[in-house]
Amino acid sequence: MVNTDHTHVRDRHSSENFLILNNMKVVRVVMGVAIMGAVAGAIAGILYAPDKGYKTRRRLMAKGEEFRKDLRSRAETVRDDLSRKVREVKDKADELLRVGRKVLS
Repeated sequence: MVNTDHTHVRDRHSSENFLILNNMKVVRVVMGVAIMGAVAGAIAGILYAPDKGYKTRRRLMAKGEEFRKDLRSRAETVRDDLSRKVREVKDKADELLRVGRKVLS
């Protein structure tokens, strides 16, 4: 007798989706904390080491550019990691579907 109860396949797929979504939330929180830390550090640096206006503006521009490059690099890393995870989950789901079809036929 073949077991036609496919809830275990659906439950596993739901669990993997939940883990991906949970990881995405963690990534957003970490990115938010990193951004806030960088902004706080830049502000503190300016307030505690005042300089002439043009020098301060140049330093702000340089820090902003450095921050932008760092943020872009981190975002690309996160995007690549998430893309890889999505591919892995899709491949696992495809494999489960193939196995399920084989069992049912």
